[in-house]
Amino acid sequence: MVSIAFTVPVSSFFLKRVGLLPLKFDIPILVRLVRVGAPATVERLIFSLGGSLYIAVVTRCGAVATAAHQVGVRIGSLIFMPVFLSL
Repeated sequence: MVSIAFTVPVSSFFLKRVGLLPLKFDIPILVRLVRVGAPATVERLIFSLGGSLYIAVVTRCGAVATAAHQVGVRIGSLIFMPVFLSL
């Protein structure tokens, strides 16, 4: 979240420098963008918090359990990778 907040002004600066930034911001378009993007932002925030909470619970079980969990997550990712690549 912080990286995105940092990237927007930096990107705007460089886009303006090369002449690709629009000269004016249309308020209704910005409102529409926020209205469309807000639910996705909230969903990603909840997903990240849930993932952090889940990992916090797993790490309380010890280093061996955390390592075993990570190995299982990697194996699961490898199993699903061919499906995503075939789409």
